[in-house]
Amino acid sequence: MFLGFDIGTGSVKCTLLSEAGSVKTFSAGYEGLPGSVGRQESGTLIDALRRLLGEAASFARSSGEAIKALSASGHGPSLVVLNKRGEAEPTFLTWQDASASAEAEEIAAAIPGFTKTGECWEAKLLSAWRRLGSAWHGERALYPKDFALYLLCGRIFTDRSTATTLAFYDADASTWRQPLCGIDERFFPEVLESWEEVGRTRTTFSRACGLEDGIAVFGGGIDAWCEALGAGAVEEGMLVDGSGTSTCLSICRPKDEEPLEHVIPGKSYRIETISFTGGSIRWAEQLLGLSVDRWKREYRASGPIPLLFLPYLIGERSPIWDEDASALFIGLRSSHDAGAVMHAVLQGTACAVGQCLSLITPKIEGSIVRAVGGGAENLPWLGMKAGITGASFAVMREKDASPLGAAILAAFGSGHGSLRELTKRFAKIERTIEPDPAVKEQYGRLAGSYRRLYEIVKDEMKLLAEERRRR
Repeated sequence: MFLGFDIGTGSVKCTLLSEAGSVKTFSAGYEGLPGSVGRQESGTLIDALRRLLGEAASFARSSGEAIKALSASGHGPSLVVLNKRGEAEPTFLTWQDASASAEAEEIAAAIPGFTKTGECWEAKLLSAWRRLGSAWHGERALYPKDFALYLLCGRIFTDRSTATTLAFYDADASTWRQPLCGIDERFFPEVLESWEEVGRTRTTFSRACGLEDGIAVFGGGIDAWCEALGAGAVEEGMLVDGSGTSTCLSICRPKDEEPLEHVIPGKSYRIETISFTGGSIRWAEQLLGLSVDRWKREYRASGPIPLLFLPYLIGERSPIWDEDASALFIGLRSSHDAGAVMHAVLQGTACAVGQCLSLITPKIEGSIVRAVGGGAENLPWLGMKAGITGASFAVMREKDASPLGAAILAAFGSGHGSLRELTKRFAKIERTIEPDPAVKEQYGRLAGSYRRLYEIVKDEMKLLAEERRRR
């Protein structure tokens, strides 16, 4: 068997692949730090991992198959700091934390072309370095996925595809850049390939999880990278929509076409990330007291409606990269009910998907987009995405594609098939949602309005953000 696990912001998930071709997925939830957005407790994550991996190990034993190799994926840009004893600080920062704006501005002044904002890993790292007194005493900086693999095999590293997302890494020289805004190079992890064996299970933690000693551990990658692999997008030009709390839209590219390297050997990777798509839908469900399932039964309109929503509830990454952006309804009338508001949220997040897909590929109409994540279960939402983009959305059988991709990396790295063979075997299309030509013009007009809105209101959003900071 081959094991892959994914660290999400509210749960950890694990996929076991059997050599007979079966797929088994497990999940363990955990809570964020009470009263704090973007911060989580390391101990809570460790406990969830112990429960999850223990369940997977028990299942493998009961099935009579040994776990031969494992790997991991996880959210980012998120920062775990290890102290000099190799222990994680009590809390760590997730991708939702955007508190390091001043550090991001400092890095931008030091590194030409740096345009990231306060949620980026580089800014979080510089902030942590300053908090440690700007002196190295043996501390190390990791992503949560790397921390989890360190617990299992004892090696402190990150994978190369992750490193290429960071302005502090020189991919051409395969080293961390100097100078690093005063950060000691030893604060950074070793960099290894995603498909490279980095160690073997034989730690106190791996044994506490019920894992046998000697299981090969492989480098893994950021969740969206592994998700694309788990969706079967191993050929150049293949597109993926991975929607959960956020949406990651990606395309597989030739090796030197994009600056980001893939977890797939010889390929590069282009990604656009929308911060709060599924999160916006959950927000609307809670606010309206109306679930999407109930909306589908009782309110669902037959086509687009002239009511738009900008899904900037926590700011936005792609395409505007503005942490001060805020959400907006426009077109709201007294005749609109809860169903119309929910429709607008679904429609607005679908417009965001269309806008970002157009950045990835010049011709999205007629393309096939592989849909994974929890959002792939929402067929009306996929229908809106198809109508807005003109693309077909292929719903994958395995929606939890990130741990699947990590498991496929483990199988590939340990010599049990090519990535093409493994994805053909495990990443299968369940059904396809086609665009409805009858609503093409309506969606085209709405999408055009959506794209113009931010530029019209962004200055007012900035003023409101400044007012929030005064309180």
